[in-house]
Amino acid sequence: MKASVDFLRRAVEELKFVAVATPPISASGKNLDHPDLFPFFAEAERLNVPVCIHVGAGDGVPAATERFDHPFFTHAMAHPFEQMIATLCVVVGGLLERFPRLKFAFMEAGCGWVPYWMERLDEHYEFLQPTVPWLTKPPSAYMKSGQMFYAFEMDEKMLPYVAEFVGAERLVFATDYNHSDSKFPHTVEEVMERKDVSEALKTKIMGENAGRLYNL
Repeated sequence: MKASVDFLRRAVEELKFVAVATPPISASGKNLDHPDLFPFFAEAERLNVPVCIHVGAGDGVPAATERFDHPFFTHAMAHPFEQMIATLCVVVGGLLERFPRLKFAFMEAGCGWVPYWMERLDEHYEFLQPTVPWLTKPPSAYMKSGQMFYAFEMDEKMLPYVAEFVGAERLVFATDYNHSDSKFPHTVEEVMERKDVSEALKTKIMGENAGRLYNL
């Protein structure tokens, strides 16, 4: 862990990185809310850089690879389900309470899962609140807060609904270049030509929100 903290400090202070990316589970198999990882998050908070959670289907993430060995299955499963687990750990695990100035972004899984997960976690909070005494508000309140951001896919039909449900300020754009499922070089064009997304929303999700996330 000390090596990770030292490398994070060097990346930001010397190399001028504006964020840090991490998988949803540590190399030693620890979930994000494990106390062993707290020094890393504390340093990210001190350096004022967001933690961007990114899933790789080839990284051996349990949600996919423990059940399947087919590339269609593992790729489809890994991204949204591991991001839901990561969100559970970050929110219900109390990381936002412990590190109130630290921002998290959940990348490359789309955004359609976010409203469902918010409502499901809130439902559990209603009858299991005594089991998570460190939370001071329902999970949805944390997920809508300025500490959380979610990347969307340019052709997601759910995009306008999610922006209204979760908050237009919570969504950020990514091209997924240079992966095989990226639509580069037409990714920006696809979003900007959408008729179901207002110009005001495009301004936020195509630039302003990322500026806030990365402190630009």
